[in-house]
Amino acid sequence: SILRNGDPLDRESYGLQSVRATQSGLKRTAVIAMIDDPHPGPMLYTTKGIVTTESEEPRICHIDGERQLALIRLPAAAVSGPHRCEGSTLLDEDRWTAISGLQVTATLRSSSEKVLLVYNTNLNPAELEYEVYFTVFRSSQSGSQNLGQDRQGMWSVASAAVSSTEYPVAMFTDSPGVGTFTYAVHARTRRCGSAREANPIEVGPDGQISAVRLGASSASLRSSTPDTDAVEEGPPTGESKSATTTTLLDAMAAELDLASTNNTLH
Repeated sequence: SILRNGDPLDRESYGLQSVRATQSGLKRTAVIAMIDDPHPGPMLYTTKGIVTTESEEPRICHIDGERQLALIRLPAAAVSGPHRCEGSTLLDEDRWTAISGLQVTATLRSSSEKVLLVYNTNLNPAELEYEVYFTVFRSSQSGSQNLGQDRQGMWSVASAAVSSTEYPVAMFTDSPGVGTFTYAVHARTRRCGSAREANPIEVGPDGQISAVRLGASSASLRSSTPDTDAVEEGPPTGESKSATTTTLLDAMAAELDLASTNNTLH
């Protein structure tokens, strides 16, 4: 898990990632990605892990090779969310089911803007054999669309694998055009192994989703409000064109330069 100033960011204590193995000596990779919304002030982020076994016998997990913890500060006006799970969602059918609470809305005012979606959650299979798939649906006034494959979605995990990363984590960009769009995480369980039907799986209660507008001008970010109608962006009256074309990445770079100058880089 990840801790901020000593407090875990997994509010329900399920951890932010879990890796599983049925044999010794297998290498796995643990990936965690999330957007935090802390209060103002200095923040220290650390990571912790724990090893669990079915029989509660002691085991050793070696962490070797490269490891990385990176922090990127984002302007609050560019971020929608994070929106967190509303309890647990039960998956008991082979059909796409919305995960309660994992939904976020973003408004884009220019066709050149993109949306960076970041989400994570935990899952708890009820049986030893399981197979689960995750995807994201984008909806707007023109309808709803599965951004992954119709049946496979965008992420999956199955008990048939001798080792796996168990908790879904995703970061991807979408280019939907101008308008207001809602992104919702969906999942489905599927029959596998010797099971005669899809085994039930609980998703949550830990998990969250956020949307970051990429390519938005500084003027657009300053005027952002949650329920504002989307309009194609043009230079505001009385403001120079150079100011309106300052992108989110430019603003981030300027903030990093300022922080390093003041020796307050976090």
